[in-house]
Amino acid sequence: MIQDIPQSNFNQIKGFIYEISEHDEFPSLTLEVGHNTKRYANFFLKRPYYDSILDMLVVGSKIVVTYFLSSRKKHGRWYTMANVLRIDWA
Repeated sequence: MIQDIPQSNFNQIKGFIYEISEHDEFPSLTLEVGHNTKRYANFFLKRPYYDSILDMLVVGSKIVVTYFLSSRKKHGRWYTMANVLRIDWA
């Protein structure tokens, strides 16, 4: 999936799956990240990719998420999304 994107630099984060949220168009995955101070990061997945890895997603699993950020301005406010490109199991 990552080879279809013309971008050459990506972000990665490692953490534990905290929550898996089902949604019709864009399901999401929440990771628990950090060492001393635990934080949560939410990532959106495209439906075809989500369906292809659904059986491997288990709450508590340690994964590495490769993602990109996208922002849009709506009603005078900025909204930023973290979009999954690939998930690897750590």
